[in-house]
Formats: sequence, structure tokens, C-alpha cells
Amino acid sequence: MRLGIFETFQQALIHLKAERLGEAAGALYLAASAWPETAEIWYLAGCIEERAGKSGAAADCYRKALGAEPQHQGARENLAQMALGLFRLGLARETEGAVDEAAAAYGGALHLVPDHTEAKERLRRLAGRRIGEAMLQPLPLGYLGSLRAEQLDRDARQIGELAQKGQVAQAAGHALRTLALGWPAEESWQQAREAASRLFAGSIEHNLGRGQLDQARTLLVQALPWIGDMPEMRRLSALIQQRYRMQAETRRRAGDRAAATDALRAVLAVAPDSADAKAAIEALLAERAQAAKAEADRAGAAEAAGDAEAAVAAWTAAAEAAADPDPFLKAMTAARYRAYNAASSELFWPGIGRVVAANDGPLLTVRALERPAKGWALVSFLREHVVFDDGYEHFWTTSIHWESREICRILLELGYDLQVINTLAPLPPKPEDYAVVFAGVGEFVRLGPALPRDALKIGLLTGSSADFLDARESQRILAMLARRPGSYAAKRSGGAAELVAGIEASDRCLLIGNAQTLSTYPERLKPKITPIRVSASPLAYVKGPGEYVPAEREFLWYFGHGAVLKGLDLLLEIFSRQDTWTLNVVGLVLDEPDFLALYGAELLCHPRIRFHGHLRGNSLELARIHRRSVAFVAPSASEGMSNACATCMTAGLYPILSRTTGIDLPEGLGIYLETCSIEEIEAAIARVHAMEADALARDIARTQAYANEAFGRAAYAREMRRILAGIVAGG
Repeated sequence: MRLGIFETFQQALIHLKAERLGEAAGALYLAASAWPETAEIWYLAGCIEERAGKSGAAADCYRKALGAEPQHQGARENLAQMALGLFRLGLARETEGAVDEAAAAYGGALHLVPDHTEAKERLRRLAGRRIGEAMLQPLPLGYLGSLRAEQLDRDARQIGELAQKGQVAQAAGHALRTLALGWPAEESWQQAREAASRLFAGSIEHNLGRGQLDQARTLLVQALPWIGDMPEMRRLSALIQQRYRMQAETRRRAGDRAAATDALRAVLAVAPDSADAKAAIEALLAERAQAAKAEADRAGAAEAAGDAEAAVAAWTAAAEAAADPDPFLKAMTAARYRAYNAASSELFWPGIGRVVAANDGPLLTVRALERPAKGWALVSFLREHVVFDDGYEHFWTTSIHWESREICRILLELGYDLQVINTLAPLPPKPEDYAVVFAGVGEFVRLGPALPRDALKIGLLTGSSADFLDARESQRILAMLARRPGSYAAKRSGGAAELVAGIEASDRCLLIGNAQTLSTYPERLKPKITPIRVSASPLAYVKGPGEYVPAEREFLWYFGHGAVLKGLDLLLEIFSRQDTWTLNVVGLVLDEPDFLALYGAELLCHPRIRFHGHLRGNSLELARIHRRSVAFVAPSASEGMSNACATCMTAGLYPILSRTTGIDLPEGLGIYLETCSIEEIEAAIARVHAMEADALARDIARTQAYANEAFGRAAYAREMRRILAGIVAGG
């Protein structure tokens, strides 16, 4: 791609990230005016127009892409999918007796694919019944849109996932797929509706009997557009509404207004016109606003009285009460910073007692007041997080923030007073006073000459050896470029010599990883290195019994930087070539423009791939993704021990992961990817998607219980304290 096209493409992606679809399409149209022979520009513009619901404009773009490159697969497939959606919409409208709308949909399909023989045949039949040969002319798509057609198509294909297991699921899938395609006779149509109603009713009642109200509601919502007028569906709709109303009242009386609001919104999902549910939600929102205001007033009074701890607690309570917690969370953050980042503050730490924290620019000094000190310890890691308690908002992101605080707390507990700096910050005065130095191993190359020789130097390693990482990322990039020619730069490589020098300068090293991670290091360095497990990040929502296998059975890729190293290219290729599975992508992919240039169309435009950007553990959007997902897929080529994988396991997702994620799975649970080939990953996804629900739920529950014990913060604190105590004692 020429440089001008690439820059314009980048501008379009910036607009697309901000949901400015019109501006994104406009940038691509501008590029197309300069490079009209470049099919990819027209194709991406079509994807954006289709995402914006502008089917006519999208079709025009796809046709221009084919004019520039007649064999362009994406444009050809998208036109065919749009035509198929319109054709099925026509079938549905025809069975409902809406002949004019049906004819318009068939005409739209012909407008997109002129040799669409089925659409021609249906139009001829309609012409004989009502509207004449004039309807054979291509008709505009504008007022039709594609949303309804896509929904019909999606529901028809997913029905096997939504009914009961075994033979019943196959029968339900057959009945509803046939229903989506249209039945040639009225009695056959009615038979299909009755069969679908019986199958859905059985599945819904099966879930209700097991206490799986949310799954029963999901099934009902899927059935309502097709068979909502059937007696069984009306009965079950009333029953589900009644149960959610009872749940809402129970939660309201218990003081959980947020859960009560969610229960009433579930009523609206089944009965969107329910006036009493809407009124009850408005009343709850008013109660929540009043409760939040009362807590905010209490927080203000506490701050005025100088009671920072009470102010933080009150702002937290206000955020929990409010429908929109953000303003109160910001106020809480400000209060927390004022309380803990003063020039000098006295704090109480469990297990240690009263401590004094003094801020002096880049240097933080923390001393315990209720015991004599063994000496001074220097920690060169993450200074900003040390003085915060467990409620600190940044402890909801990656666990490394909390782990840095916990390491400092443990050293205080072991009898040392602390001086803490950020990695790469200047060394404090009088470094000869330090008895212990804890830092990333690279810091010992930088600081080593100034540190006392007899100081105990404890280094931290967070990944596989640099040589292993470099080799694995290079292999992945070369394999990807062989499948999709272009350019892509390594994102995680470099620093092998410095890493080895840092390990050599350390007395002991802690490695976030397992035996697999340790095996990537040279034999001569291994005696110095002790593996330690990562801690999982906390989440706003974790699954419980009855929630492990949602009706949607979606999948999740959840990582940070290094899309190719962590296998996102493989998953995009797999999910973009099928129409059954759905992939959610959560991560920092927009920071990699060279990856977007290669895979932007699949990531941002494919209907079965949903890109969510970077999300924190307390994000409600991440909670919604976890609710819909059954498994996470982690085909990473190199990790230490993946915090992302540990977190997904504690969330209640089934693990499909490579051994190089550093995660040890319990015997017989989860799936290890041995080669991470496209074929192996695809087979693993298919296996999980087809697993019997009860067996899958049992496996996920056991995996989650293991992860809670292995990767919980209490387990990390115990293991880190045991290891550090042994090291400082000379063990």
C-alpha cells in the first residue's frame, strides 16, 4: 500500500475508534478519489457503510471494489451475504403476507446479485399472485436496511446452541433453520411454528427448573420474534416476567437497588412495552440518586472535618449507590490522593501497625512506628501504588500495581524500613545504607556499581528469556506474513544481553512463571531463579452456578500488547471464515497500526468479531462479555505467567491456551494448544462449542475453583512472603 493510502487509512481508523462512522467513510472516499483503482479502499468503505446501516452505499462500494479487482473475495462475499439477508427477509415477509415488502426484498437481492436465481423465482411467483412483472426490476435498498435480515439469519444459525442438548437441540435447529428459509405451504409453516414452540418451551422450562432464569430469558427473547404469539410462549413470557419482578422486589428490600434495576430491565427485555416495569425503574433510579447524594454529602462533611478515611468510604458508597458512578469515583480518587500522597501521612497497615509515609519528589520513605527496624530496603519498581489500600482504583487494572504494593508491605512486615523509587529513577542519597534491594533485574545493571557489595539483591523477572521471546515472536511474524503479505514490526523483543547481565548481578531472582517459563533460561542461571505464580486481577463480575455455559457460547481473546505474538491474527482468520462462532477481542490492538493495516477489516467490520478496545476488570462492558462467553482462547507464543489467562479462569471461562502462557491446568481440565496451528485452534474451539452443557459447566466450575486458590491475591501474598522470608534469612 502506498504511503498516502496508509496515512488515510490510519485517519479512517481514528474516526472509526471514536464511532465517527461518517468521518471514517469520508476519509476513505477521499483516498478513493486519488486511488480509485485500489480495491481495498472501496472494500473498507463498504464495511463501514454497512456497519452504519447504509446498505445501498455499502453495496455501491463493494461493486466498485469488484470493478477494481474482480476477484476481491471480501467484497464478493459481503455482497453475497447482503443478498442472502435480503432474500431471507423476503421469505419472512412473504410468509407474513406482506407481499409488497417481500417483493422489494427480493428485488434488492437481485440488485446486489443479478444472477440470484432463487430471488428471481420468488418474484415470479409473487408476480403471478399480485404485483405483476414490474417487480422484477431492481428496487432501491434504502428503506429496507439490513438489521432485521441479519438478526433472522443469526437466530436461525444459532438455534442449535439455544435449545436443549442432544437430539432435542438438533431437532430444534432443523425446525428453526427451515422456518428461516420459509415454508412453501401454510400448513407446513404452522407445523414449523408449533414444533419450534414445543422445543423452545421444553428448553425454557428445563432452564427454569434448574434455576437458570437468565438463560431461560435469553431463549425466550430469541423465540419471541418468531413464535411470540404462540400460547406456550405467552405463558412462559408471563412466568419469566413474574419471577424477575419478584427478584427485583427481593433485591430492593435488601437494599441492592442496582440488582433490582437489572431485574426490572430483564422484564423489559421480554416485554418492552411494560409500563409498570418502566415506572418501577424510574422510581429505583430516583432512590439511587437520593442515596448517592446523601453519601456524597457525608463525604463532603468528612473532608471538611479532615477525616480522609471516612471521606473515601463515603465517596465509595455513593458510587455504589448511583446509577452513574463515574463522578463519585473521580471524587473518591481525588480524596484518596489527598489522603495518601500528602508530604507526610500516618497510615495503619494490617499485620504491621502504624506507619509513616513521607513523599520527597521521586522518593517515598515508609517507616513502621511500632517495631525496631532490621535495616533499610530499597525497592525500585512502581512507587505510586505503595501507600494505597486495597480499594485503590488502579488495583482493578493489571495486578502488577497491587503486587508492587504487596512486595513493599511484606518487606515492612519482615522488619525493614523502605525507600521506594520508580524503575529508572535516580538512586536516593546514601545507597550504602541498604541491606536489601528489590528491583527488576535490569535495574542491577544500571544501579549495581553504586550499591553496597553486601546488600542482598533480589531481582524480578516477568517473562520468558529474551532469546526465547525474540525467537518465538520472529517465528510468528514470519508465519503470519507468509499467509498475509505486508509489513509488521516486532513488539515485545529485545534486551537479551541486559537481561542476562541483570540476572548475573542479582543474588536471587523471582520469576513470574512456571517450570515451562524457567526452562527458557540458560542452565547456568536457573539455580538463582525461583518461579512464583502471578495474581489474577479482580473483576466486577464472576460467574457462578447456572452461569458457566451461556446460550450464546461466545469466545474471548484478552491480552495487551503484541497481537501477533499472542495469536490474534490466527483467531481473526479462523472466526472470519465461518458464521457460527463469535469472538470478542479485548486489548490494546489500536496501538499497532501495522497490525490494523493487515487485519483491520476482520477486526472492525466482520459481524462475528466484536472489538471492544482495552477494558478494566471493573468494566461493566467486560462483565457483559464474560456473561456471553463460554471460553477464552490464548494461543500466545511467549509469556511469563499470563495474568490475563489467570483472570479469565477466575471469571469462570473455559481455558483454551498454549503451554507458553505459563499456566498449569488441573489434570483433565481445559485444552492445551501444543502447536497453535490454525487447524489445532479451530478444532479446540469447535470441541468446546459442541460440548454437552452439564459436563462443560462442571469442568468450568472445577477450573474456576482451582484458579481462585492458585491465583488469588491471598495465595500470592502467602507465597511471596514465604519466598522473601527464606531469601533474607539466607535460605
